[in-house]
Amino acid sequence: MSAQATLQDYLDKARLNSPQLTDYRNQQRIAELEIDRIRLDYAKPKVSLTGDVLFAPYLFNNRRVLSVADAPAASAIGYDAGVTNGGLYAALIGADYRLFTNRISAPEIAQQALATTVASNQLRLTGLDLERQVTADYLNAVLLQEQARYLRELLGRLTEQRELVRKLADRGVMRVTDLELLNLEVGRQRYLIADLELQYRQALQTLNAAVGISDTGTVTLLVPQLDTVLIPTTSAFTEAYRLDSLRATNDQALFETRYLPQVSAFANAGLNAVTLNNIQRKVGVSAGVHLSWLLLDGGQRNINSQENEIRRQSAARYAAYTRQQLANYRRNGVAILARFADNLALVDRQLSDYERVLVTYRREFAMGQLGVIEYLNVIRTYADLQQQRNQLTVQRLQTVNELNYWNH
Repeated sequence: MSAQATLQDYLDKARLNSPQLTDYRNQQRIAELEIDRIRLDYAKPKVSLTGDVLFAPYLFNNRRVLSVADAPAASAIGYDAGVTNGGLYAALIGADYRLFTNRISAPEIAQQALATTVASNQLRLTGLDLERQVTADYLNAVLLQEQARYLRELLGRLTEQRELVRKLADRGVMRVTDLELLNLEVGRQRYLIADLELQYRQALQTLNAAVGISDTGTVTLLVPQLDTVLIPTTSAFTEAYRLDSLRATNDQALFETRYLPQVSAFANAGLNAVTLNNIQRKVGVSAGVHLSWLLLDGGQRNINSQENEIRRQSAARYAAYTRQQLANYRRNGVAILARFADNLALVDRQLSDYERVLVTYRREFAMGQLGVIEYLNVIRTYADLQQQRNQLTVQRLQTVNELNYWNH
């Protein structure tokens, strides 16, 4: 007996195995960590250790071929003493701390917060795409499975009728040709079943590939019950464009930080000398404040503002177009589901009528009052109607799957 599986089983495996979903979760985590890094960058001082040893020798200074001095003779050859002071010997520990950074850091933090939200929406969209594809593949496999299941039931009925015809033929009530016709029909049904089983195996392979598993075992898929989901307040499809607009606004705010005054305090302590003489006494400290303020940039500020405004307009246009498309998809999906309900009701009525006819035909057939051809014609029509019902049922579920996709 084969194991049973549900649509939810496959959806759970797909979500677990999807590298895209894992990637977007990682992007969310990275953005959250980046927010922590930015806050630390602005809130904590930077402490560094530096060391320098510089020699700037002179040639032919005071009759010496090579020497180091902070006051060389006028005839010496080498760097200007005012530039090098003859050398540099330094070992310093320094600290730098930026001041008044709230207005500067806020856009950077907002940028990473937006990145987290964007990754979350991409995670949602990718999950919807995955659910849509896995459900479609699952339903395709279910259709083939149900068609094969019904044909096996039909084959069982035909086999029983064949045994009855064999007995009637032996008694001379029915013709041998009737038995041969039934044998041909049994062979035909066996071929159709074998073909459907092959297609079902291929459909299972497609489903397993979409889910990310390599299971070659036999499995029986349970027919799912899909209900239409409620339309959310915020659509995942339009949310992407809203976030694009917000990113354009934040990019402008981030660009504007270039025009804020940048103030930092610094200090260092340690050894700092230009000669080796009394170097043990060249230990000290220094501190100060650094200010930089961009006043003019040739009009870049205005150009950047125009670029971001264009991006916002494009996002708004896409959002409006997507809202209209969603309304169309949803309206058409509801209309198609209504037609499926009508068609299924019609097929069910026809099946009910044929079932009553088949009861009578089986009784007459068993009494030898009905020919095999008439019986086979009716049972084939009934089988076609049953397969049509299977197809309509799965097609309806496929439509629900599509409608649910666009309802998010």
